[in-house]
Amino acid sequence: MKKKYSIYVGIIMLLFMIFGFVITSLFDFNKTMRDREYRMQLDTLARVSSQESVALEEKLGGYLRKLGAMAEYFQEGELHTEENMKILKHISEQTQQDFQRFALADLEGNSWVSNGMRLNIEEQSYFQNALQKEYTITDSKHSKVMDDNHIFIISVPVLDRKDQVKGVLYGVVEVAKFQLHYGKEGGGQGFQVIDRDGDYILRGNLETDELKSGNLFENMDAIDMKQSVDQMKENIQKGEAFLAEFCREGRNYVIYFSPLELNGWYAVTTMEQALILDYIQEMTGSDIYLVMGKVIAAVALLCGVIVLFLVKEKKDAVRMYRQLKVNDEMIRAAIGKSDVVILIYDLNTRQLRCLNPECSEISLPPVIENAPERLPALLPGNETTRQQVREIFDSLSSMRDSQIFQISIDDGKTVFHYQIRVSSLLDGKNQVFRCVALAENITEQMAMRQEMETFRQKAGTDYLTGLYNRREGTELITKLLEHMDPEKDSHAFIILDLDNFKGLNDTLGHQTGDAALQDVAAVLRRHFRSYDIICRLAGDEFVVLINNIPPEIVSKNLDSLLKKMNLCYKNGEAQFQISASVGAAMAPLDGRDFQTLYQKADEALYTAKNKGKQTAEIYSGKQQNKR
Repeated sequence: MKKKYSIYVGIIMLLFMIFGFVITSLFDFNKTMRDREYRMQLDTLARVSSQESVALEEKLGGYLRKLGAMAEYFQEGELHTEENMKILKHISEQTQQDFQRFALADLEGNSWVSNGMRLNIEEQSYFQNALQKEYTITDSKHSKVMDDNHIFIISVPVLDRKDQVKGVLYGVVEVAKFQLHYGKEGGGQGFQVIDRDGDYILRGNLETDELKSGNLFENMDAIDMKQSVDQMKENIQKGEAFLAEFCREGRNYVIYFSPLELNGWYAVTTMEQALILDYIQEMTGSDIYLVMGKVIAAVALLCGVIVLFLVKEKKDAVRMYRQLKVNDEMIRAAIGKSDVVILIYDLNTRQLRCLNPECSEISLPPVIENAPERLPALLPGNETTRQQVREIFDSLSSMRDSQIFQISIDDGKTVFHYQIRVSSLLDGKNQVFRCVALAENITEQMAMRQEMETFRQKAGTDYLTGLYNRREGTELITKLLEHMDPEKDSHAFIILDLDNFKGLNDTLGHQTGDAALQDVAAVLRRHFRSYDIICRLAGDEFVVLINNIPPEIVSKNLDSLLKKMNLCYKNGEAQFQISASVGAAMAPLDGRDFQTLYQKADEALYTAKNKGKQTAEIYSGKQQNKR
């Protein structure tokens, strides 16, 4: 009996030991699974933040490229012209882009905005940076025009033909256009962008962000950080991506820092730790306790416990797979807001994945097997396009750095131009095993450049008066002088300058001043012959080369011209009168090139102005330039 009792006791003790072992193992397993799930969620947070950074960087880079292409158009001529404003307004209204408005500023900071406003931005940092030939993107700020809107200002320098800064082109973009990741409904997540000093550039969810100050590091000094703030600053200065944790008002948070190449900024994604823990509890908690209950009820059936454990593992794997699918869809949704098609190619399996095929104007399946052979066949276009695609695939195995390709695809209705930036990933043997490509549709940019080139080719005439502009007029006069016969030809080089023109502008406004310039141009056309060269040099200064005119009738010709230049303008009760003064030099008598004739005609003009204006003076060699 005692022996049997001892056996029972031994069996009971063994059962208790097995039970205790199983319970202990299950609790350890529960803790291990939670830690594992926690690490996986942190990796997911890092991936989402990195994708958000790529999308943001591509967006900002696209803005800079667009403004840079537009700035090339304004290399020649004056900046503050009605024609330029019409062009900017047309682009902002007709082109599918994110800029709310554009503006051109001269070197003194006087800015003309495409919506008709006039501003002075001399003290603004983006203006000063552009004068130093820097491309600048400001931090977000309150718009003075659009209520409750935050904006970016993006500026680029406008260079002349000598690569000197002649002005600044800038555009305004609403922060809402960035379509940032705001986290799950109900808060707990946030997305911000900071500079390397910790100052906020923009915030993704301004009403629910846990960090309220204007500087991230100031917020960290006021909360319980589990990492050293100095160490975090050092990581940021090094341009490293890293993860940190902090506690605020009894709530724990995880914060991920992802560097942006643009402006040295950082994308900062914040998530409440409770969201991760609640998710893990939802994923694992009920199943673990269910398994434990079954083990307690059937402790003798260890195999059954193992089977249940395997079933549970399978369920967790299925749930994990589904969650990864959800995460993948979330990333696809974020990528879908970008106009850049993202492609991933595996060199080992020859599989090509398109993460956001809906962003492409060309129909592509999400997954393409044997891509080097199938993709050229799927693309519309001719054999040249297919050969370009094959050559890209052939070059991937030897690629070690990022490389940019361009291809054109004709679908029968439209020719699409794509710029493809390919980056390679290397394995432990320094061999390329995967490539990531960003395909951007640059059709619109190329069309815009072509349109600007057309405008540039037509820029031989002055935009306001229709006369030759400075460049074209100078070239035509120079050519005529080069082919002049000194024995037979006699030309008059004259400079006409308006009297009291500044007073007209100040009294009646610049619109009246522009109308006066157009009237002067009309008088010059009527007075001179069709083969005389008339150009507007700058402002209210005009140059005319009178072709083959006898020297003895030049004075009479100019006196007749001055009588026609008495022009009167009214605006309500205000009235103002302008006239003109003329200085002339003769070719070849006074010179045989543009610069010499201009200098002597200018001296004659100075003499005419000193005689009381509305006077014509011909160079005699007695004038002295005292300007």
